Amino acid sequence: MTPEEALKKLRRHAGLAEPISQVPADLALMLWHTRQGRALGDMESAVDEIIQCLQVLNPSLNGPPPEYSKARDALPRLIVYAISQICVDCSQAALESRDEPIRVRLLWAVWTVQSAWDAVAAGDIKDVAAHIKMEREARGL
Repeated sequence: MTPEEALKKLRRHAGLAEPISQVPADLALMLWHTRQGRALGDMESAVDEIIQCLQVLNPSLNGPPPEYSKARDALPRLIVYAISQICVDCSQAALESRDEPIRVRLLWAVWTVQSAWDAVAAGDIKDVAAHIKMEREARGL
């Protein structure tokens, strides 16, 4: 996946671009379906794809290894907005849901996406997915 494709996918998951199909594989479409009373769907796969997108964007934002510590002071607004929108939409869906298992899944999605974004924004994380796993273990989650 190229950085351009990764940004396009992030924007789709955030509901800021047209979905590829009506199959609810995009997080924004899944959340919309949930608000219509449908099942949440495979949100975890969507979150995994978001993490993959951030992993692809990481070197273009922070430089190739081993220069990750040379993070830019400004991050592209389209990426920042997409991540923010994903977290806001998942948080809102969790607040609106009366189904406790769905609320927990949504909050996990927010925590995972936000932690992945924090890793990219820090500028010194090489493997975003491994960092998330380590954070979960360190926090006992």
